[in-house]
Amino acid sequence: MPLRVSKWRYFRIADYAGTVCCMLGIELSPFFVSMNLAEQIESLEKSGFGGPFPYKDCSLISHLCGVETAELIPELDLFFGDIAGWSSSATRLDQGPIQELLKAQSWLSKGGFFERRPHLAVCRDAITPEETPDLFRPMHVAEELRISLMLLLNEMNLREG
Repeated sequence: MPLRVSKWRYFRIADYAGTVCCMLGIELSPFFVSMNLAEQIESLEKSGFGGPFPYKDCSLISHLCGVETAELIPELDLFFGDIAGWSSSATRLDQGPIQELLKAQSWLSKGGFFERRPHLAVCRDAITPEETPDLFRPMHVAEELRISLMLLLNEMNLREG
């Protein structure tokens, strides 16, 4: 049985994806709006994390903020990888072990990248669509995916036992 959520949640992620697509000059498919939340998450993951890792933008941010690239890049890579892993299998999350889903729910609820790594929060304001577009895009996509995954897992009413 496919996962379903209330209609406002369909429109929420579709509106966000539409905004991102508009900012990037990409046309949003009408099919996207008709998908359920899990399908939308998978679609946004595929389109939002496409392309190479933004090493150049990370180097610029590191220089501007006085943060070591050897710290920033692995932290971002790990964060993006965790989000992408859960997002790429959103339509199959209901088939996963309850313990893993509860673990994912807990991890996702601990906040976005800078909430989880406050020592790197000095970089937040330097990440802009004008100066660091290759980093700005996946940062915002990751946050929308994180929130959408939390909504999806909450809809599943996860309980132990």
